[in-house]
Amino acid sequence: MKRPVLIILIYYLAGIIAGRYIDNGTALFAVVLALTFVLFRVYKSKLVFIALIFMTLGMGFTAVRLGSDLEVYDKVITVEGKVYETSCSENGRMRVDIKTDNGRVRIMTDAGEDFYTGDTVRATGNVDIPEKPTNPGAFDDYMYMKREGLKFRLYADEIEKTDEPIMGFMYAASRLRKALNDSIDRIYDDNEASLIKAVVTGDKSYISDDTRALYTDGGAIHVLCISGLHVGIVAAIIIFIIGKIFPKDKETCVMLASCILLAYMFFIGMTPSVVRSVIMAVIAMAAVPLGRKNDGLNSMFIAALVILIMNPLTLFNAGFLLSFATVSGIIISLGYRRFDGKGKYIKDIASTSLFATLFALPITAYYFYSVSIAGIITNLVVLPLTPVVVVSGILSSVAGLFNVMLGTFVGLPALAVLKIYEVVLSFAASVPFLNSLTGQIDILLCIFYYVALVLIITNTGKDRRIKLVSAVYVLCMFGLIVSDRFLFRNAEIAFMDVGQGDCAVITDHNKNVFVIDTGGALYYDEEENTGKRFIYPYLQYKGIDEVDMLFISHPDTDHALGSLSLMDTVKVEEIIFADFDYEESELYDKIIRKAKDTGTKICFIEAGDVKSKGEMVFECLYPFEDSKGDDNAGSMVIKFTYKDFSVLFTGDLGIAQERIIIDNNIDVGADVLKVSHHGSKYSTSEEFVEAVGCDIAVISAGKNNYYGHPHSETMERLKETESFVTAFDGAVVIKTNGDKYSVETMK
Repeated sequence: MKRPVLIILIYYLAGIIAGRYIDNGTALFAVVLALTFVLFRVYKSKLVFIALIFMTLGMGFTAVRLGSDLEVYDKVITVEGKVYETSCSENGRMRVDIKTDNGRVRIMTDAGEDFYTGDTVRATGNVDIPEKPTNPGAFDDYMYMKREGLKFRLYADEIEKTDEPIMGFMYAASRLRKALNDSIDRIYDDNEASLIKAVVTGDKSYISDDTRALYTDGGAIHVLCISGLHVGIVAAIIIFIIGKIFPKDKETCVMLASCILLAYMFFIGMTPSVVRSVIMAVIAMAAVPLGRKNDGLNSMFIAALVILIMNPLTLFNAGFLLSFATVSGIIISLGYRRFDGKGKYIKDIASTSLFATLFALPITAYYFYSVSIAGIITNLVVLPLTPVVVVSGILSSVAGLFNVMLGTFVGLPALAVLKIYEVVLSFAASVPFLNSLTGQIDILLCIFYYVALVLIITNTGKDRRIKLVSAVYVLCMFGLIVSDRFLFRNAEIAFMDVGQGDCAVITDHNKNVFVIDTGGALYYDEEENTGKRFIYPYLQYKGIDEVDMLFISHPDTDHALGSLSLMDTVKVEEIIFADFDYEESELYDKIIRKAKDTGTKICFIEAGDVKSKGEMVFECLYPFEDSKGDDNAGSMVIKFTYKDFSVLFTGDLGIAQERIIIDNNIDVGADVLKVSHHGSKYSTSEEFVEAVGCDIAVISAGKNNYYGHPHSETMERLKETESFVTAFDGAVVIKTNGDKYSVETMK
């Protein structure tokens, strides 16, 4: 067998997947055992039994990594341990990861003191144990902490060093990394410094959101991640220097170069792409004195196996998958290079970039909800100039340790290339068709894509059977893409978990989007509120960058504050208020001003008015022209209808207003009721529930909220109705074809 590691890796991957997703892996194990015997009969090799052992190890290692959480009974605690990693978070806070008796803990601190690997620290603060995401499209902080091996986060009020540091390589590396970062800060302006740090020390925490978006949209995000290209450049420099010292001793050269490269890996941080690159480089170097031909794919399989043995949950890391997908494309592209003559170098780069992009597309769509093909073009400029940035950046940061002027001079080539990058990437990012927001694609579509890609690549002959299979796969892929839009024509109502507030997002098969309330919380900054924190990630997850209509039931903070950050983040075509005499409020005025500033149309409606788009109909049932009272009494009541399916949205309506609606013989009948006022006992009377006649009731309330919502009296009135509460169930998502519907929750 040419690549035996591949069989072992496949079995090990199956074990990891089973360990995470299958509660009882016995049935799967039995199937794999039977398959093992079949493979043994075919290949007559004991390798398949070794692979079976690795599958068992994969299941076991994953189960251990996903083991029970640490029980923390006090909100404020004190922890003490050894520092093993430090970095800076996006908001400027320092992250200090320490090893304690109970496991690894991440400390978040604003302390100005520097901490290094090997320091002993004691910290006191508030405990934060992340939960699983409660909204579709939200970042899975829980799995991230599991993957990093962290028990919990501690937001420190106090932190101090308590003992002399443990001197050693990691401590020295930590000090050197800090010194180089300081040197870079002295040489370059803030934006350029953040990019040079990413290239030289692997520290990406100072890169701004705008810069990160520019490199992502321009298809050059790999420049900011130390990976194969960077490691290859460093390896080439190391081999060149050692080769000059030991020109005739290949074994010594390889051994020294490998040791230095491994030290470099620990210095810049053991991210999956770095570990993969170093392992592949070491294997490639070792093949020379052994007189063996290096097999890139086999080296890649070995690297993947090593990384996943170290931490099986890395399999679910987007960086890991992208690293291996792109390098697979690059290795395969080498077999398709048949270019000669003029322009060969440019054609080789274009071929490499094309294959790397094709192999990465499904992963970027699945994890980041968008794809960019700009890199196929921009890498014609970016890739040839990257060595300049790496070498100049490293030399300038080292020179800057001794003399800032010298460091600045040496860094001029890197600075010039970064300016060229900015121009090229800005142009590429401005071309619409090079970037596309896809939303999260179905995992089945990812599988179909890769199978089709492999079939196309391997089908170099004229075998009609393979062409037929390829055609069937392409049709299946196309069917998956267009099925909802042209066949099923589903609509989706997502009652978002925005804490103690109301928010629902309605989408249809044509990606029309309607938002009813946005939630809002005073403990979030205005520009970072629920519109940006919760609604925007969901829209990205759905592949949507524009809102058609935003209904604000009434201008209370917990219903409307998030609209400000939403309008800052995406284009909102129209914002709709009830035509009611609300109390004067700063928030209401801010929303009106923000709408005018962003070019959002403002509309006021009352009972009897209808807003619609396609088959989505929104009928205002309340307030009436003569309605009076406080802001809650003016809550807009909207009945949403899609074919024969309907949802009633009631804002913070009180029992008195419910009585008025019923007395006016308004048809409030609906399949689903969004329960008023977060389940307050002063809303949702028995009479109103009976008039609605709903099968499903959804209550939007925050976990452990101050008001005790939903109230037991309200729940008693809804006892005949299937009820969901966002505080307990997370986001409640209802999918319907206009006739039948299904309900899913995030918990």
